[in-house]
Amino acid sequence: MTGKIKTLISLFMTLLIACLIKAVLPKPYINKEMENEFWIKKTHSKKKVNMVIGGDSRTYRGVSTKHLLASMQNINAVNLGYSDGGINSEYLEFLHERLTAKPELKVMLFGITPHALLKKCSTNEHLKSIQSKTSSEIFSGMHYDQFLKYLPPYTPFELFDDSSNAYIIKYHQDGYAASDNYKGDFDYTYWVYWDTFSKEKVSDSLINVFIEDINKYQKEGIKIFAFEPPISEHMKEIERNHSGLAMPKFIERLQKNGVHWIHLDHSAFKSYDGSHIFHEDAERMSTYLGQEIKKVIDQ
Repeated sequence: MTGKIKTLISLFMTLLIACLIKAVLPKPYINKEMENEFWIKKTHSKKKVNMVIGGDSRTYRGVSTKHLLASMQNINAVNLGYSDGGINSEYLEFLHERLTAKPELKVMLFGITPHALLKKCSTNEHLKSIQSKTSSEIFSGMHYDQFLKYLPPYTPFELFDDSSNAYIIKYHQDGYAASDNYKGDFDYTYWVYWDTFSKEKVSDSLINVFIEDINKYQKEGIKIFAFEPPISEHMKEIERNHSGLAMPKFIERLQKNGVHWIHLDHSAFKSYDGSHIFHEDAERMSTYLGQEIKKVIDQ
């Protein structure tokens, strides 16, 4: 047997053993390569779609386009939500640029939260951090990480702990991140939001600009939909009493400006930390949102 053949056999056996080990090991909590691919592709892709979905972490962890579009045909969509995402003109134009330029159905769907209407969030630091990646980082995320994600590294903690009891997130190519947390810290999450709203209230100027922008997009024939992502009852109380946003009046104003508001029964969806919902609830909610959108576009 020649040395070349021995080398090939050794490489094959090494790969086989590695695959067998990966098959029996628990999945890592956070697959960094998958995470990097997720954010790079959703931010830097040039693919045009019929529907863009905007909002903060409650939106990108809450809206699955696969389930959203289940009742519709010949429509594609992408979830362009970001952590601590703020709704301002620059962000709306980022969404607008991903819509198809063809004379066909165009939809914007917004997950509206009081947090997204704070001036501190209008900087959209998470989005900008992905936009400012180097060309080599973007190239890796667009082309290499799709292979590297199948061999993610582990931390020692993950090797000796059951990941099913912790925060788990699965990134999908449509911009949706299915997440669950069986050790969610409700008290800490509540304190963070209470502290944030004690320092800053919702910006009326951002609301005014948002309405001006959606009126502009509606003149292009774009249909605008919005909803409030489900949260726990206690979180709703914090936002109602401390954010400075009177949600019923805000909804009424949006509706008067042509926005199709989709009402949700928040009690029908379970949150794992007070602010985000389990992935099964998110996908069920997405199906409902799609059905409500279809009713309007079919008219």
